[in-house]
Order: sequence, then structure tokens, then C-alpha cells
Amino acid sequence: MGSRGAPRRRGLVAATLIAAGCAGGTPTTERSSALDGWSPVTQDARTDSGDQPANAKKVRVVYLVPSDGSAKAAYTLLLEKAVRHTQRWYRDELSGKTFTLASPVVAVRKTKNPASYYSTHVQAGATTPSFFDNVYAEANDVASAQRSDPDNVWLVYIDADPACGQGGGCMDGVSIFAANDLRGLAQEKLVKTCPTDPDGLPPTCRWVGGLAHMLGLALGLSHPPDCEKQLPTCDSSALMWLGMYDYPKAHLTVADKTDLRMSAFVSDWSSTTPLGSCNPL
Repeated sequence: MGSRGAPRRRGLVAATLIAAGCAGGTPTTERSSALDGWSPVTQDARTDSGDQPANAKKVRVVYLVPSDGSAKAAYTLLLEKAVRHTQRWYRDELSGKTFTLASPVVAVRKTKNPASYYSTHVQAGATTPSFFDNVYAEANDVASAQRSDPDNVWLVYIDADPACGQGGGCMDGVSIFAANDLRGLAQEKLVKTCPTDPDGLPPTCRWVGGLAHMLGLALGLSHPPDCEKQLPTCDSSALMWLGMYDYPKAHLTVADKTDLRMSAFVSDWSSTTPLGSCNPL
């Protein structure tokens, strides 16, 4: 499934960011990219000064609620605040260019399966459960999330926990996050999925940084090659490496900026609204 997800830092929870990077082939079982149940693209009045970058290609955030759970309005609001903060952070790093958000910014979808399903179900042809694949299949079914979608990048959060050794991750423009990322944004107690997971609750900004990092992967960025090779020239404070844990003090590398400025998902944005705080959002 390509390169692994975000690097770990001792003492901080890597949470869902432990699975595949965004390289990989397109599954043969994917559905159409038609956005079932989405509102037509309209201007969101809560966007900075009523403005959005003029780009038909969108970043879409989906909040999946398992069939045996209930949607939390606080999670929906925090996800919107987090992705808007990230939108402004990318704007500042790219000198006035950033991605465009869908309307509504966060789509809430009830799933067809209980929370335990995603860590235990074995798909046809597989030999072990895959949290990533199970969540992706559900998001594809109930929200039309699609890998290698030419018009949309997908950030899928689900209020369900992986088993030890499983996790979310990114592949082909779809990033998946498990319940601890929602808990982290809400500053709720985290659930240990492995006995060796550290105690403690990192601040809200760390979870916004996780979103920003996984969005970078979904937009086609990679981990710094020198960091992957563990060379002394590793730019460890880059967003696409350990910088995600120190967000918003992280930065994009020169290579990241070059790649993003060529991305069809990035366009000019005239907003001058300050970045603002992410502790709290």
C-alpha cells in the first residue's frame, strides 16, 4: 500500500496515522464519484468573509457515525474549525494559495454497521481484517468517497476504534481517521488500542496538525526523502514529518510548495483573515 503514514514521536499518540501513504492502484470495486446526498456546490456563508477560492475541485470532510452510535454536534463543529484552520495555514505557507472546501464543509453520514465491524470484518478475498479497507468501503457506499477521484480529495473520520496493529491512513486521495482523532479534537480521553500506547492527551493543535499532514498526503505530498532514509539532513520540523506534532509551527518544504502550486486542487485565495488559535479551536 505504498509508504507508511505519519512518523511517530515518543510520548505522543500517533493515533490513526499509521497506515499506508497515498500511493497505490485503483480498486476495481469502486463506485461512481457521483456525490450521493451532497448539496450542490454553493457558497458557505461561514467561510472567511464569505469568500472561497474559485476552484471546482474540493476537499471533502466526512464524519461517519456507526449504526450503534449517535452523531455528536461538537465533533462536526470541531472538524469544520480544524479544516478551516488548515485551509488558512496552507494559504499562509503558499503565499495566498490554498484548497477549496465543499459545502457543507462536513458531511455527516450514518453507517450500516456497528463500530466493532470496522476492526473485525474480513473482506472477500482477504485473510485478516483491515480497518482502513472496511472504513473506505463504508465511506464509498454512504458518502460516495472514491479513491483517485479527479475532482475531490476526501478526509474521512469515523467514530470507531481500530484493533491493535490497525489504523487509518491515506491512499489515492482518501485519508481515513479513527475515533481517537475525534476525541483529540474534542480533548476527550483517548482509547488505547494497544497496551503500549502512551498515556496523556496531546493538545488540540496536534490533531489539527494530523489533519493537515494527512491532507498533504491526499494532495500528493510525500514524507521528506531524507527523513525516510534517516539521514542527518532530515528536515524534521516539516509538516510532512514530525512538524505535524508541533502544528502550527510546522512548515512546508520548498519541494512541497512547488508540488502544491502545480496541484489542480490549489488556487488563489484573497482572504487575509489571521490564522488564529488551534488551542482551542
